[in-house]
Amino acid sequence: MITDRFSTLEIIGREMFSKWLKSVKAKDIDFTEDKYCPVDCIFTNKGISYGAEIKVRDEKYRAYDTHMLQESKLKDMLQFQKDNKIDRLLYVNFFGDWMYVYVVGNESYDIQTMSLVKTTAESNGYTDKNIIWLDSKSAFKYFQNKLVL
Repeated sequence: MITDRFSTLEIIGREMFSKWLKSVKAKDIDFTEDKYCPVDCIFTNKGISYGAEIKVRDEKYRAYDTHMLQESKLKDMLQFQKDNKIDRLLYVNFFGDWMYVYVVGNESYDIQTMSLVKTTAESNGYTDKNIIWLDSKSAFKYFQNKLVL
């Protein structure tokens, strides 16, 4: 089976996230099937329901003070949360063996418009995107599925 880079990264991210879900004993785990669904996984942990968007990034970006989330992605996630009565949203970024988990929601974010590649998985031209910069200090950080304090 031939897969594109987007699909390959999606599979890698889901496999890595599955291991973490197992380590925290999450329940009711459901990976979404729709390629364009704003979340990749729905699960419950300690009675709280979560929707998680999973991204696999180049390890060099882990050192950055901020990580980007596209404003339209957050809006779609918030609508999905509302429609599916999910308690919390997570934006999960993998950088090699590191996982950064951001809890995102309806907060007021600073937004910057930038010219970026249309899709991160492949180079197919540039377009303007509204970007939210998430402070890496606000992320829960895990190394090989163990929380780093």
